[in-house]
Amino acid sequence: MRFISRNRNRKIIVGVVFALFVIFIFTQSQESAKSLIKPSLTAKRDKTWEWSPEKLNEFMHLLDKHKQPVRNTSDHILRATNDSNPDNKLQFPALSKFLTYITDEESALMPAYVLSRRPINKRASIVIGVPHIRRSKGSYLQLTLYFLIKNIKPSDLNDTVIVVFIAETDMNYVLNTTKMIVHHFDDYITSGLLTVMSPPIAYYPDFDKLYTKQTLGDPLKRVHWRTKQNLDFAYLMIYSYTKGDYYLQLEDDVVSSPDYIGLIKQSINDLKTNKTEWFTMRYCRLGFIGQLLRSRDLPQLITFMLIFHEDQPSDWLLDYLIQTRVCRKDKDAKDCRKRKDSLWRTHKTSLFQHIGYHSSLDGKVQKLKDKFFKTKDFSYFSHKDNPSAEVMTSLTTYRDHTISKAYKGEDYFWAMDPKRGDNISFTFTTDVLLDEITINSGSFDHPNDKMPDETIVEILPQITDTNNANSSRKSDGYHIIGLFEDGFIQLHNLKNIGLVHSLRITITKPSPTWIILNEIYFKTFL
Repeated sequence: MRFISRNRNRKIIVGVVFALFVIFIFTQSQESAKSLIKPSLTAKRDKTWEWSPEKLNEFMHLLDKHKQPVRNTSDHILRATNDSNPDNKLQFPALSKFLTYITDEESALMPAYVLSRRPINKRASIVIGVPHIRRSKGSYLQLTLYFLIKNIKPSDLNDTVIVVFIAETDMNYVLNTTKMIVHHFDDYITSGLLTVMSPPIAYYPDFDKLYTKQTLGDPLKRVHWRTKQNLDFAYLMIYSYTKGDYYLQLEDDVVSSPDYIGLIKQSINDLKTNKTEWFTMRYCRLGFIGQLLRSRDLPQLITFMLIFHEDQPSDWLLDYLIQTRVCRKDKDAKDCRKRKDSLWRTHKTSLFQHIGYHSSLDGKVQKLKDKFFKTKDFSYFSHKDNPSAEVMTSLTTYRDHTISKAYKGEDYFWAMDPKRGDNISFTFTTDVLLDEITINSGSFDHPNDKMPDETIVEILPQITDTNNANSSRKSDGYHIIGLFEDGFIQLHNLKNIGLVHSLRITITKPSPTWIILNEIYFKTFL
C-alpha cells in the first residue's frame, strides 16, 4: 500500500508539471505539442497514465529545442527595466519632499547673488560658513570678519575659504552689506579667501501662512526664527559642500583665537594619527558655533535638518543625529552620553567666543559666554610696531582707554561725546615713509561706536611744494588723503606722498554715539 501511495503521488506531481509545460509549449510550437500530448488528451479520466522511456526522451528533446527562446525572453524582461521608461527609474526624495512649498527645486537652490574670485577648481582645506541676517540693533559682521581674517596666519590664507551667507532676500540689503565687505576686505575677496552669497526668494516659505504650529511650546515668532535659521544653515552647507575638505560652522557675532586655523589643522592631524573615530569636532561650547565636520558627512546633517527644520533648533538636531547613530534603546542616558562623546569630540580649549549682546531674534539678549575661551583682549587688535610718535587728541577720553595706549597696541581708545572739529594727531619722532594706513572703529559690545562718516584723514608732508598746490591741501599745509566710511579707513601705496611729518584725523560732523578705535596701524617702508 505504501508503494502504491508513493507511486500515485509521483504520478500526480509529474502530471501537474507536464500540464504547465504543455500550456507553455502550446504557445511556442503547436504542432510538436499536439503530437506529444494527443494520447494523454484522449485517455480516460480514471485511467492512470504512465511515461514510456521513448516518450520521456521525446519530452527532453522538445525541452532542449525550446530552451533558448525562454532565455531570450528573460533577457528581454531584464532589458525592460533599464530602458528610458520613467516608471522604471528610481530616485531619492527631492528637496521639495522635505520643503513642500518648493515647486521648482532648481530655482530654489540657485543663489540670487554670488561674489567670489576663487577659481572653481581650487579646493580649500577648511571652509568657514558665516551666516548673517539683518539685526535691528547694529551688526557685528564687520568685526567678526576682521578678527577671523586677522587671526589666520599668512601660510593658511590660501588654503581657507570664508563664505559669508547673507540670509536675506532684500537685494538692496544684500548689495549694501556686500559693499561694506568690499570696502573693508577687498584684498581678501580678490585673493579668494572671502566669498559672499545670498539665497533666492524661492528657497523660503511664507512663514506666517505655512508655519502656524507652536512646536516645543515656543511663541510663533521664535518658531519662525529658528525654522529660518535651520533653512539658512542647510543652504550654507549645501553651497559649501564641494568647496573644501572640512566645514566649520560659525555665526556673525563671534571672535576667534589667534592661529585658530593652525590649531584646527593640528587637532585634525592628531585624530588621524591616533585613528580616532569622530563625526563632529567642537571648538566652542555654545550652540552650533565652532562645529567642524568632514564635508563628506554634510549630506547627512543637511537632510536631517531639512526633515525636522520646523521642529527643533539646529544644535539640538545635531545632537539627535549623533544620538540616532550610536545610542541603544536598551541602555540608559549615561551610556548614550558616552557613546555620543565618542563621535562628538571637543577641543580642550574653545577657539571661538560669542560676543553679540543683541540676538538676531528681536528682543532677545544673549549674555552666555564660553568659559573655555581663554583669549584675552579681543576688543581690539594690537599693533606694537607703529612708528614712534607724539599722540594727542581733543576728544574726551572715557576712563583709562587712552589714545596713547591704543597707538602702542596696549588697549582700545574710547572717547565720549565727539563734536565737529575734534581731532587726533600723530606727530612722528622721525619723518616716515608710509606704505599703509588702517584705522578701525567700533567693538563687539558697542558696534555702533564708530568714527562718523566723512571724518577726514590728512597728512603733513616733510616738504611743502607751494608751486604744486591742489584742492586737497589746506592752508596749514596738510593734505586730505582719505575719508572714513562705515567707521573704517584703509589706504595703500602711499610712498608717492614722500616723507610724512604728521598725520591728523578730524571729525567733520557730530555723532550721536561715542567712538571706539579698536585698531590703529601705520605700516612704513624700512
